[in-house]
Amino acid sequence: MNRGLRRPISSEEIETFRRDGVVCLRDMFDQEWCDSLRESANTIPGNYSGRSFLWPFFEPFRELAFDSPAGEIAATLMGSETIGLMLDLCFIKDPNSKSLTPWHHDQPYYQMQGNQVCGMWIGLDHCDAANGAVEWIKGSHMWNRMFEPDPFDGSGQFEVVHDGRERVLNIDAERDKYDIVMFETEPGDCIVDYATVLHSAGDNTTDTPRRAVTYALFGGDARFQEIPPSRGVEDTRDLGLATGDVIPADHELAPQIWPKQPRGSWPEPKTWSYTDGTEGDFVAIQPDALEQAGAD
Repeated sequence: MNRGLRRPISSEEIETFRRDGVVCLRDMFDQEWCDSLRESANTIPGNYSGRSFLWPFFEPFRELAFDSPAGEIAATLMGSETIGLMLDLCFIKDPNSKSLTPWHHDQPYYQMQGNQVCGMWIGLDHCDAANGAVEWIKGSHMWNRMFEPDPFDGSGQFEVVHDGRERVLNIDAERDKYDIVMFETEPGDCIVDYATVLHSAGDNTTDTPRRAVTYALFGGDARFQEIPPSRGVEDTRDLGLATGDVIPADHELAPQIWPKQPRGSWPEPKTWSYTDGTEGDFVAIQPDALEQAGAD
């Protein structure tokens, strides 16, 4: 498994990320990472499933968080000396599944705000339009607008629009107005986007699964931000912080991953407690906490 960058990130890739808000970096994670994570992802059931907060419980995701190039990639693109991990997720679009992801940006789901907040999507399978590749609106991180997310179950819109937010635009009705990009990717490619970039994903119409690991990452200028309830998975975790607080590098639930720390200083692994009180080694987030988690 490659612990550092497989290749340098070019100045052109950094410029693309900062200008467009999203960049696709080819071949950043080697085959060993992909094989290990695919095997792990296969233990997660569900036709349209997302599982979050994996690294404290499951060793392959723990190693990916603390001993892969993910943190260095984010630091290089955002120009931050440090990178922290707010959240990791595994998304699976099973074969021939109806799993349309509506247009949204991720910032409303994140418990941090700042100019150095990004997501990282790591593909574990070939991905294109047929199996639900993500589409992105280039430059939408520059709009200085915050959109209220819609439910991911297709049920319509949330009744409440919180202060400072507006309804999501009907992007598909006026696609020609926007600069939309989609990347066809292979296992080991990764896509990094600012948390305010609008994106969407289609159904998986193929006979093979589409699996990916995603991260919510933050740099040195990020601060804790309380989020409204029932909008994402993170509101189920109490970080013991108030809006505006600096997130400590040694925070047990939102730790620093770059610069890398020796394995002995990683947060201790945890044992997951299921809703029936039994324990297990693999995280299984309660379904009601996942309804609005998204599925990129």
